Amino acid sequence: ASGGLASEADSSFQAHQTSCQLEQGLDIDYLRQFATGTSSPQLLDFFARTLLFSSTATSENAGGVKRKVLGHVAAGVVDELARTFGLDRCIRLGLATRDGMVQRMQSCFSAKGHILWHKLFGTTRDVPVKLEICSGGGEWAAAQAKSEGKDASWVALEIMRDRTHKAFSRMVL
Repeated sequence: ASGGLASEADSSFQAHQTSCQLEQGLDIDYLRQFATGTSSPQLLDFFARTLLFSSTATSENAGGVKRKVLGHVAAGVVDELARTFGLDRCIRLGLATRDGMVQRMQSCFSAKGHILWHKLFGTTRDVPVKLEICSGGGEWAAAQAKSEGKDASWVALEIMRDRTHKAFSRMVL
């Protein structure tokens, strides 16, 4: 009986390996398109649509109630994008300024700290915002966003940083 379980485990592992290889092949194709100029993303727009929060977010005590300060939240998001997603390189290349990105990010939050989806996505008409929770590498959410075009805005929510980076790359490329 244990031989059957080992065989199933081997088969499952092989299927996983094949899936990973196919996914890596897709990533290579995306990068090739980007490198050859057949794909030209507006990188700063994608950075401005990515909310990456630090686990050490700043908060202040106001009248005994803890609340996040919007300027600190926007700056924290920009700093995380610069620290881990390459926004710092765009700033060094003169494609953006940190202050400009903080201002742009801050404009995506209401005075109460709610996300203003139309500002985040740059939409002028009212479209539904759809959310995929635990989006992994963002494959499904990206496919849905592509198929729905401008009829909906898609949010991929992921807490694992490596998966978030993969979803970001998929969105850009």
